[in-house]
Amino acid sequence: ETRVSTMASIQTLLGGVAISTAQQASGTLALDYYAPVFFSKIYSQYQQMNYGLNGIFYGVKIFAALAFVLLSADRFGTQGDLMVGAPFMAVFQIITAVLLERGSMNGGVTSISEATVAFMCLFAIAYNFSWGPLSFIYVNE
Repeated sequence: ETRVSTMASIQTLLGGVAISTAQQASGTLALDYYAPVFFSKIYSQYQQMNYGLNGIFYGVKIFAALAFVLLSADRFGTQGDLMVGAPFMAVFQIITAVLLERGSMNGGVTSISEATVAFMCLFAIAYNFSWGPLSFIYVNE
């Protein structure tokens, strides 16, 4: 009986480490770190707009996390939210990368640069509705 409970504990520990690793590997920390750099390169002529976009980006993240807590945290279950959030995060991150590759960092405001900012915000919303807060809750369950 002790060996069975030890194996269950090891499986739970490894599951928690895997979920936490996946959460850290989601790319959100890189996006948080480099978002101001993206904004300053896209809107290099408009310093005030750059500061405003930083505020909007981080405000979107906070609002999305608050909306998740108020609207979704107890309704749909942690596994469902994680499984739905991951593909949305992947799609938004891939689209952001493609848009950045297509030249939105050229120092001018274009439709591509505006779409890049929009998809960065959509990724932040998807992250804060799933892997951001849920990884900690799921590990504790």
